[in-house]
Amino acid sequence: MIRSGTAFPAPVHDGNPTLWRLAKVLAWAEARGDAVDRELLEVARAAQQVNLAREMRDAVPAVQRRAQALVGG
Repeated sequence: MIRSGTAFPAPVHDGNPTLWRLAKVLAWAEARGDAVDRELLEVARAAQQVNLAREMRDAVPAVQRRAQALVGG
């Protein structure tokens, strides 16, 4: 993976097991020329957005406000 020329995505959790966001791994694979199922990539991206939105609900209010300001909401 490291020899591909494109930086492999950082893990979401670097432990046992190590976890990555599927959307980022698929985008990495596509960028290096591997065949990637477009529908799977779309579903992975949608799932990532849902997960990020759910995580923001659990963030402390100050972090929520800062995040909203960054995205213009």
